[in-house]
Amino acid sequence: MQEPTVLLGHAVGAGKTATMVMAGMEMKRLGLVSKPAYVVPKPHARTVSAPSFSRPTRWPTSWWPPEKPRRPTPARSSLARCATGDWDAVVITHDAFVRIPVSEEAEADYLAAQVSAYREAQVQSSEQHGLSVKKLEAAIIRMEERIKSTREDGRRLDGVTFEETGVDYIFLDEAHLAKNLSFPTRIQGVGGAGSKRATDIEVKLRVLRQRHGARVATFATATFVANSISELYVMQRYLQPDALSAAGIATFDAWAANFGRTVTALELAPDGGSYRMKDRFARFANVPELIAMFAEVADVRTAEQLALRPPGSTASGQRWSWSPVGGLKDYVESLVARAEAVSRGAVRPEEDNMLKVTGDGRKAALDLRLVALRPDPDGGKITAAAERITSIWADTKDRTTRSW
Repeated sequence: MQEPTVLLGHAVGAGKTATMVMAGMEMKRLGLVSKPAYVVPKPHARTVSAPSFSRPTRWPTSWWPPEKPRRPTPARSSLARCATGDWDAVVITHDAFVRIPVSEEAEADYLAAQVSAYREAQVQSSEQHGLSVKKLEAAIIRMEERIKSTREDGRRLDGVTFEETGVDYIFLDEAHLAKNLSFPTRIQGVGGAGSKRATDIEVKLRVLRQRHGARVATFATATFVANSISELYVMQRYLQPDALSAAGIATFDAWAANFGRTVTALELAPDGGSYRMKDRFARFANVPELIAMFAEVADVRTAEQLALRPPGSTASGQRWSWSPVGGLKDYVESLVARAEAVSRGAVRPEEDNMLKVTGDGRKAALDLRLVALRPDPDGGKITAAAERITSIWADTKDRTTRSW
């Protein structure tokens, strides 16, 4: 209610969805928004929407159909209803939301802005460790191809653009699903090609800001930072881009120079048979300043702060380690040889690569039959687990019998 953009970083079970529903209705009542959209995961439960008997329903039930509707409404018809109706709320799944296109002008404007940002990042980078022109041009081409593939996706709901739906505010549930956003950086191991969903969210937030001002979205997730501290930058880029620009840290490298540090540590190589020194962007710096800036949009509540009780368990778990023996050790040695061949470029990527090597290693650790098509002479992890479970069951049965 008080801030134009918000991140509800509340623990699982805190009621983030209910908070967004209540906030949306109150914002609608006060005239702060006109037609908010709730972007939610696809429900796995069997649901049905019933109209109110006191007045005609204003809820677009076709956006969230039951599992087996009697008369399924075409998605394009639902999109048209969203554009022409005066709805209090529009409920739509993540997948369907991505299928709603923005106008070609908005796509071109976003692409031009991103190309400019990439070139600015290249200029700001140092000459020794900056983005090379080759990497920069490759990143721009990937971004253009991503937008092109999204535009040519046959599943898109053509006929009505996002601007024409009338949606002026987005409530994004499970916002961590959009954390894979592409951005230019010279730091190794950070960033990537990005995802269509993340790019789509940023494009539509940009459209809303240009058309309706700063009040555009509320994000909700319990895990806004899960794998990398760069995910915090992504959330700030979504929710407070103007604040980042005003502070001179709109690019990730500038943000990282102020709030992050690179740590060099020894870690196990992907082949599982050697170690290597690896630089990871894995430590925060200037934490008070970062918290003060992030607190302008984020409300973070942990399970301890909210006194949430986790669901009880009916059985006690047991941690048990199993040591690999002859057959598995021999196979791991072959993986080391394959990894060395991949590193030297002795094999073509389509023949063997590190993804195949690590995948085969995980399969072999479970059971050699998954990779060698022959039983493990020592039984393997599955056999050991079966024997362990059988012994626990036999002991439990024996104690029960004696008690009787």
